[in-house]
Amino acid sequence: MTLHTAPGCTLDASAPATSPNRQAFLGKVLNTTCDSISDNTGCGVVDSDPASYGAGIASGGGAVFAMLRNHKGIRVWHFKRSNIPKDLTDFAPNPSTWPAPSAFWSARTCPMHQFFGEHNIVINTSLCGDFAGSAYESSGCPGTCAQHVEDPKNFLNAKWKINYVATFR
Repeated sequence: MTLHTAPGCTLDASAPATSPNRQAFLGKVLNTTCDSISDNTGCGVVDSDPASYGAGIASGGGAVFAMLRNHKGIRVWHFKRSNIPKDLTDFAPNPSTWPAPSAFWSARTCPMHQFFGEHNIVINTSLCGDFAGSAYESSGCPGTCAQHVEDPKNFLNAKWKINYVATFR
């Protein structure tokens, strides 16, 4: 999960807990500078749960991702299919009852009104892009990312399946 912004927005890797005994977020920080103008890296957080992507998410029967954007910042949660909060399935989300999010970009270091307008959902499978291309080369996989993408057998189980999208105010 990564934010790409204009200069001036950063990820606060030491953001304070949102409540007692609850850390601000669970993921691993990749980069704290959200500015995508200079090098297009953005400020990213990796969800350390292998069930949040790829084969792990597929073997778990899918998952739910939830995002809350408000005056405090942007939070993103990942829920395994077996751990979806009841308030979500009841269409009455109450994030204050959920566990710590996977990622959190605090408005203290990235003011929401300054860096974000209306949201659009963009589903992007960027094969061999800036991050994936360089990560592939250093991950010990055979050949190059381009060679992997050229072989259709590598995509027999690749798919997007989105059952539902909801927005709440």
